Parts: sequence; C-alpha cells; structure tokens
Amino acid sequence: MVWRNGVLQIIQNNGINGNMFLFLQNFLKNRKIQVRALSVLSKIHHIENFLPQDSVISVTMFLLAINDSFKNIPKLTKHLLFADNCHIYCSEQNTKTSVQILQNLLNILQDWSHRTSFKFSATKSECIHIYILPFTLVLKQSHNYTSIILRFPYVKLRILGMIFDNKLKWTPQI
Repeated sequence: MVWRNGVLQIIQNNGINGNMFLFLQNFLKNRKIQVRALSVLSKIHHIENFLPQDSVISVTMFLLAINDSFKNIPKLTKHLLFADNCHIYCSEQNTKTSVQILQNLLNILQDWSHRTSFKFSATKSECIHIYILPFTLVLKQSHNYTSIILRFPYVKLRILGMIFDNKLKWTPQI
C-alpha cells in the first residue's frame, strides 16, 4: 500500500517543486473508482491511498518513492530492485555476521516503512541462506520483520525468473 502524502513528500525531497509538484499533487487529489459488472454500476468510492494504476506518471512517482527506501542502507549490503520486487543480500564469510547485517537492514527498511506508510508484504517475503562450503550448515536464525518472523530455511528462491538454491546449483533451473 502506498500513502499519497508520503509519496508527495519524497517527491519534494527529490527537488521536484513548483508547477510540476502542483500538477502531481492535483493528479492524486479526489481520485474515485466505480466498478461496472454487466450493466450494473457500483457506488463511487473515494480513494484515500494508493497511486492510480492507469497512468505512466504513477509508475514514475512510485519508482521515485521506492528508490528512497535504499538511500540509507549499510555499505555491506546490496539490493536488486525491479518495480516493486526487491531483493536484499550480503556476502559475508561469517554467517552470524551476515544475519546481523541483514537484520539491521530489515530494521532500517521497517523504519522507512513506518515513516512513509509504505507497506511491505511480510507474507511474500522469503529468506534463503546460500553457502558453498563443503559441509552442511544448519541455520536456525529467524529475522524479525514488520512484527512477522521470516523463518529459515527456504532451499530455493525465484529472483526475476531465475531459481537460486541454497548451494548455487542450477538443478532447480533445469
């Protein structure tokens, strides 16, 4: 879910002001929806949140807003972002350290979420521990995220259509 005022604030923080900002503000004002099923129309509903999905400018506003979430991430972490699909990761020899680094990043993203009223879907969030060591490591660590705990172990994860398993073998892809 996207909070309109949060998006507008992020847009202003990116230096978009004046007539362009007024245009975007007016674009988001007084949005209404109505559904037609055959010949029956529903009541008109005013939309308080969300960005309209029927416009190219909505995509641009969303991308401006979501990019803001990664401005303060720790240097040891990386992220992949494709529209509203995000993957965070770090590479660390010590598993305990990597878990702490990722938990710190999740805390930062959760704080950003509270400030901007963006909602991340914890039910769609997954964790995987990838290791290429010669022994099997049992990781029983959980990650706290938006009051829901992300539990290990996922043994494979799909990232932009590619399937990664926890040992970086390509057998799930084939």
